Amino acid sequence: MDGLVEWQGYRDYALAQGVAEADVLVEKYATNTKENMALSAKLVASTGEGWNKIRSVALCAKPFHMRRVLMTARQHLPNGLHFIALPPKHSGDLSRETWWKSDLGRTRIFEELGRISTYALRGDISGL
Repeated sequence: MDGLVEWQGYRDYALAQGVAEADVLVEKYATNTKENMALSAKLVASTGEGWNKIRSVALCAKPFHMRRVLMTARQHLPNGLHFIALPPKHSGDLSRETWWKSDLGRTRIFEELGRISTYALRGDISGL
């Protein structure tokens, strides 16, 4: 994200795509995916209508991380929401066609699989 804190990069991307700033809520304090979902749920609940009128949520994460983000959202956000996976397009992201061709790609994918296992064992995720 070019030296930005991750949430700043995603916020800036949303704004550049035409999303109104008033329509962007950003959770700034989490240090992992589970914390991000739990803190985001509280953030939404504390604003205006809370979750009452929200039917769908866009989830932004690197493509290789999106599965765990979706499973964590299903566990920690209200039931019945429609989740939209919106990984940003960046030339430096791993590709599903070529991730295994580099040491970095293999490392990141296998680390992510380990994190999914850890989250599952702790009960922090829900299946898709």
